[in-house]
Amino acid sequence: MENRQQRELLEYRLLYAMCLMVHLFLCIMFFRLQQNLLFVFNIFSVIMYLFGTIFMRETKQVKVWIILAFTEVVAHAAMCNIIVGYGYGFSIYAIMVIPIMYYVGFFSDSLKRGIKYYNMMTISSSVIIMFSCLFTRGSNLIEVIPDRVAAKVFAVNVTFGMGFLIYASTLFIQAIKRASQDLHQKNEELNFYASYDALTKLRNRRSMREILQIYDQKDDAFCMVLGDIDDFKKINDTYGHNCGDIVLQEIATVITGVVDKQGVVCRWGGEEILILLSCEREDGVRITERIRKCVEGRSIHYEDLTVKVSMTFGFAFYDEAGDIEKLVALADDRLYIGKGNGKNQVVSETNKENKQY
Repeated sequence: MENRQQRELLEYRLLYAMCLMVHLFLCIMFFRLQQNLLFVFNIFSVIMYLFGTIFMRETKQVKVWIILAFTEVVAHAAMCNIIVGYGYGFSIYAIMVIPIMYYVGFFSDSLKRGIKYYNMMTISSSVIIMFSCLFTRGSNLIEVIPDRVAAKVFAVNVTFGMGFLIYASTLFIQAIKRASQDLHQKNEELNFYASYDALTKLRNRRSMREILQIYDQKDDAFCMVLGDIDDFKKINDTYGHNCGDIVLQEIATVITGVVDKQGVVCRWGGEEILILLSCEREDGVRITERIRKCVEGRSIHYEDLTVKVSMTFGFAFYDEAGDIEKLVALADDRLYIGKGNGKNQVVSETNKENKQY
């Protein structure tokens, strides 16, 4: 956000610098044309744009500086129409500043208030320029200047005006691109958090159920593993919930690192982790045991403490139950068998011997 504000501030300061250069040129031109009033006016304009270029340091100041520039441009165009005539094309500057006003208004005001406010300013400036043209005595009021020279000045003003319009259009295009990128990023974030747990970055329960339904319709072998962090409540009570969150994040990192592309990992609820492994039974048991050992061997650092944790796992193979729900329930049953038999183990059978690994 700060980088964006700095970039926008640089854009406005560059705009002021461009206005400064134009008014320096106009100072020289009006001095040579011996138009003292317009020469003095442009001297003050140069000072204003110089101060704006130097002292525009905060985005909250931009609106004030742009309104000052808008007022100066409209007043300058009206004066030029009245004093030297409308044929020199100074009204063009009043036109080219309009998109800049709307650009600033769009990003500094609410949409409803901004449009109403800047519509009023635009209409007012249009009326001022129109009357300055209607009440002038002609297109070229400087008798010593031939029309061909006036035409050249008109061409220069058109060129400057086009340059400002190109710059304003560029600002709009860049703003639209940034807004589009922001929207795309926000959509990606929303899509992520719709399918993933915010804390652990594992899939959430809703997303996992969709994957389980797909696997339920396939004939490929897979394993269902339900793991639970041992004595997690004790960790929260002893070290605090911040520590518990870190434990969950570390466990998630360990499990996803072991599973890698061999399956899908989900935060099933609380401290329970559901793992779907796309492999045969023997490989699934081996992977689950490896996860258990990696968790047991992981030292989790919280502030100046080192916390050791373990997990108990219930393991089930796809042909042991009629559907996904029953398979998850079977893995859950075996998980609680392991909890009751000392924890920190993998339970893969529910026969009398309660086979463990």
